[in-house]
Amino acid sequence: MRFAKVVAVAFAAQLTGCGPDPLFVNGQVGLDDDCEVSADDEHAVELPVFDIATGGTAGSAACDDPFVAQLWVENGESERARVTEAEIRLITLGGETLIFAETDPPLPNPFLLNTAGPVPADGSGVIEVEVVPTEYAHSLTAFVGQKIAVSVVLHGETAGGDEIESSSFTAPISICDGCRTLCASDPEAEDASCSAPELGPLRTFCVDPEC
Repeated sequence: MRFAKVVAVAFAAQLTGCGPDPLFVNGQVGLDDDCEVSADDEHAVELPVFDIATGGTAGSAACDDPFVAQLWVENGESERARVTEAEIRLITLGGETLIFAETDPPLPNPFLLNTAGPVPADGSGVIEVEVVPTEYAHSLTAFVGQKIAVSVVLHGETAGGDEIESSSFTAPISICDGCRTLCASDPEAEDASCSAPELGPLRTFCVDPEC
């Protein structure tokens, strides 16, 4: 499985509700030594590289994955909160909205995705967001070797029923085609199943068993 990464800590999104204390998205987190997602700064990761390759051989869809971000969210309120939806916008580094008119019908941008994740009161949690669905990845071939950016706005509610909405969380993604794809026969493939934390944050791979 390919794990997405977003620039850590440098970007912050504030979820505002009726209370004085907001939720913050501190960044994207990776896996710890037990292959578990950890919501803390020790496991925050660096600039993401998204491999849009569909697989190691013709007809293989083994690496045909979306770009999934695990966002570290802190809640400073005494009331628990729940994120229910994410508004995603794919943009250029200059802030222009990407247009996906080559599909029929054209893919919408921005678009809404259902997501689910509680954030405990006075604590932190991880919200998983599919920021680039597979059908959008297929339309990013023109950006191979370049960077795009994703802008995420989270929506949800507090335990008391107050609606909350975040400011924009924006981070760049580097696009490649095949740079993270490993054949199952590759000696490194065995260590790639849980992103192999010891290899460093930029060494996460998609393993294709069909090549």
